[in-house]
Amino acid sequence: MLKKNTVLFQQADPSCFVYVVKSGRIRITSFEGDGNEKQLFIAEKGAMFGESSCLMGLPRPAAAVAIVDSQVYAAPYERLEEAMRRDFELCRRVMQMISRKNMVLLHQVMELSLADAFQRIAQVLVNLSRQYGAPEREGIRINIRFTHQDVANLIHASRVTVSNVFQVLMGEGILKKCEGRFWVVRPERLQELAEGWSIGTSSPAKK
Repeated sequence: MLKKNTVLFQQADPSCFVYVVKSGRIRITSFEGDGNEKQLFIAEKGAMFGESSCLMGLPRPAAAVAIVDSQVYAAPYERLEEAMRRDFELCRRVMQMISRKNMVLLHQVMELSLADAFQRIAQVLVNLSRQYGAPEREGIRINIRFTHQDVANLIHASRVTVSNVFQVLMGEGILKKCEGRFWVVRPERLQELAEGWSIGTSSPAKK
């Protein structure tokens, strides 16, 4: 039985046990060098955690903390590994759990990358509109042709990321494309994004 706020293991601890939540919720969280905390995921009833670091023979990459009073099963990794060799169904279920967590973490990485890309792409567009822009009634026409790949090369991002951000900017009415040229329809909003504000908010994004 783990009381609320009990630390099950710390970041960088040796990896010896695999855990399964019987009841309650466990927060898997990582701490950066400056003390900032990043919550990776929450393990609820039936969820397994701690197996990846055991599998790789590495120290814990994150800490595990009970969010509420919880019950957790702990098993030496060697026993799990032995059981997986004998039981294909168990092996498949463990792989499914690992895959689900990987999808969650991948989604987080994509969200963080996209948020950072918004600001960098907005900065590029602001600079282009200042250097090559022609103010007109509909907005600022950027009188230079460029592609999503050109912008991707400038900010060291993927073309897909840039294309996704451009789609959002167009959907928000901040940017449009007409006759092969991009127009900044809402330059003040683009400037806010370049300064770190978030899409859909009227306040700067938290860093």
